[in-house]
Amino acid sequence: MKPHGLIAIDISKTVNRDGTLYFSSPCSHYLSRQVDTKLEEFLKRNRRKLTSHLHPRVSAVLVYLRTPAVIETEELLTNFRRLYVMPSARNDGKNKNIHRKLENQFEHEAPKNIFQTS
Repeated sequence: MKPHGLIAIDISKTVNRDGTLYFSSPCSHYLSRQVDTKLEEFLKRNRRKLTSHLHPRVSAVLVYLRTPAVIETEELLTNFRRLYVMPSARNDGKNKNIHRKLENQFEHEAPKNIFQTS
């Protein structure tokens, strides 16, 4: 059997086009929520584009987001990163298994309701 593949996409420039944006947040929990909101907006706008025309053997699309941020209570300048695993549109049994393993590996809970269809 031939191996399955992944596609990785860095969306940092789409969220922070000119490089001047940084998130400022009172705590790391709130910062995480802010970044998840930006990621969720991107995924809602682009989910179909990112998954609809993939080869059937592509198991998932990895979406990476990196942005500068300040955690105010700690007076900490940080480089916040988020990696999200998006299943391919053709998510057969083998692809589902690979996707599930990737999600567990990265241990990140996806923003809610991204994949609901209207």
